[in-house]
Amino acid sequence: MGPYAINSRTCSQALNSWLQQPSRDVLMSHSLGGACGRAQARASVLGFTLLETLVTLVLVSIVAALMSQGLFQVARIEVLLQGQQLVGQMETLRRIWVQQCLEGLMPGLQETPDRFRGDQRQLSGISSLVPLADSVGPTRLRMFIHFNDQNGRSEVRLAVGADGVESVVLIDWAGQRGAWRYMDAAGEWQPQWPPAMGVQTQALPRLIALDPGAGGGWLVVARPSASAQPLGGRIDLEKLP
Repeated sequence: MGPYAINSRTCSQALNSWLQQPSRDVLMSHSLGGACGRAQARASVLGFTLLETLVTLVLVSIVAALMSQGLFQVARIEVLLQGQQLVGQMETLRRIWVQQCLEGLMPGLQETPDRFRGDQRQLSGISSLVPLADSVGPTRLRMFIHFNDQNGRSEVRLAVGADGVESVVLIDWAGQRGAWRYMDAAGEWQPQWPPAMGVQTQALPRLIALDPGAGGGWLVVARPSASAQPLGGRIDLEKLP
């Protein structure tokens, strides 16, 4: 055999070895697939995908909108509660004004406009506790119950001065009913003052109450704290030694 002769057995072994080796394309595909898989794994570990980010933003915006609506509702409820509280405080203050007017009542001289008198709808006299800025000292007043047909509420109005034409609303309540009540020395409620003839009484009632007529009790109860002795006039001062 010459130098270039090839053994058949050797050729067969070389061919089998070449067939068993993977091709270049197969190796490249495997290497690229492994790189992409590693890149995706790193992306999943490092952050969100674009779709996940969009979904998160939508959910956050929905939650923020719901929370803002809830905060607005809470603020609105707080404003309403504060308004109701203010209304209640004003009603209490106005009742105190009526009570002070009645507690400051003075008997006044008999057979004069200053003498205290009253019926179920109005009362008049002089008081030292009139809740007006321009009223200093004993002031003649008239308090009467007036029904306002525009809003369907009864009002207690206060008029001061000799004429007593202008009046202001102190308190009001729903309905057309309402009356003044006067307690005598025996503890009996009377519909007018002075009471009917034959009843011995003092110049001022023990208590004065405002009955709104709704069955819920008195709206205002006051005890005149002034002395039962009327104020003296100029003629009384001249009689002093």
